Formats: sequence, C-alpha cells, structure tokens
Amino acid sequence: MTTDKLYPTTIDRALARGSKFLRALGINPRARRTLAAGGYSEADHQRGWELYLVLMGNGRKHGNAIIGEEPKAAIEEIDRSDEPMFKLARFSLEGRYPAQCEMLFDNLSAQVGYDSVIAMQTFIRRVQALRAGSPEDQAAAELLRQRKILTAERESALLHAIEVAMGLKLPAAVPVDDDDSYQQAARDFIAWLREWRGIASVLVTRRDDRIMLGLAKRRSSAGSKDEDDEDPELE
Repeated sequence: MTTDKLYPTTIDRALARGSKFLRALGINPRARRTLAAGGYSEADHQRGWELYLVLMGNGRKHGNAIIGEEPKAAIEEIDRSDEPMFKLARFSLEGRYPAQCEMLFDNLSAQVGYDSVIAMQTFIRRVQALRAGSPEDQAAAELLRQRKILTAERESALLHAIEVAMGLKLPAAVPVDDDDSYQQAARDFIAWLREWRGIASVLVTRRDDRIMLGLAKRRSSAGSKDEDDEDPELE
C-alpha cells in the first residue's frame, strides 16, 4: 500500500470530479442504467458518497435528491459570487504572496452553474488550509479577511449556500490533509473514482450524458469541433 502523501490539489481535483460524477448518476437515470450494465450497484454508489463525505468531514449517506427551487437559488448566489471574489483575491495576493496565490488558484477558476459550487467549495477549503499553514500562509488569509474578500460572515453564508446547493451538511472546519485517515480516505476515493469514471468513459456514449458526468467538455463555440474528453485518470 502506498504511503506517499497526496497533494491538496490532487484531492481537490478528485472532489470536484467526484461530486459532479456522483450527482449526475443520482439525477440521470439513463446514465445510471448504462453504468449499472457494467456492474455499478447501489452499494458502489453509496460507497462513493461515503468516501466523498468523509473527505468533506461528514460520514452520513447522501440521497439522490433532484435540485429544487431552493438549491437552484443557492447555486445562482454562488455563481454570482465566484468570479468577482476570485479576481479580488488574485489581484490582492499575486504581488504580495505569490506562492500562496499560486496554491490558491492552481487549476481553479470561476465557473458557471453547478460547477461554480465546486469551485467555491475548493476556494474556501484552500483558504482554510492557508489559515492553518505557515505564518506567511496565515498572513495571506488574513489579507483576504481585511479586504473583506472572505470574511468570517461571508464564509459562513457561502458554506450554507454550498450545503443547500449540494444537499449536504458540511462541517464548519475542514480536516487537515496530512491526517493519516484523511489521506487513506482520499486514496480510496481516488481509486473508486478512477475505476468507475474509467468504466463510464467506455460504456456511456451519449455526449450529453458524458458532459453531465464530467467525461467530456462542452463545445467552446457554435460550430466548433468537440473538445477532447477529460481523462478519467486523476494523477
């Protein structure tokens, strides 16, 4: 069994892809039936959610609720917030704290719709990690607070919006990434996700289903060629 520590960015990428994959299987019966033909069971589905929730600090099971009016409003609120917040944070940090800025925005940018929820979730997790880091990390996080980019009140409100949007009860504190049990849960989740995303990449052929599962990207513009599918691997 490998004991190599997983980088936070690797775990973040798995959480983002895993949330999209699991939620799509919860609300898209056609994709779920297609994957079931390859052996995907309710136990496999619950296993994925349980590992995801362990990484998010909460071990309870997750249902397959379809997005209702309240979650839609929460998604819209986050969608309005991520772009200006990310820009303000980047402009504030890139000159003063370049290493922290690079960590914060590594493979992270503002998104649209439900993807903005995952982006905001990742952003908050990384700011929380800065607060628990070196003195310079803490200073970078404090600058975001001082400039009212991410105050305690704003963070609390956004976490609540994320809870509503995802149908989860997220913890106030995020687990530390170098905790042994957290690292093992991350390795297990990545192995689970690699297996089932890989199988889905072969079995699911409808492009709209592939996009919903995170296995393909939308066309960048009308009339353009399809963009390459995302690699199911997570290294």
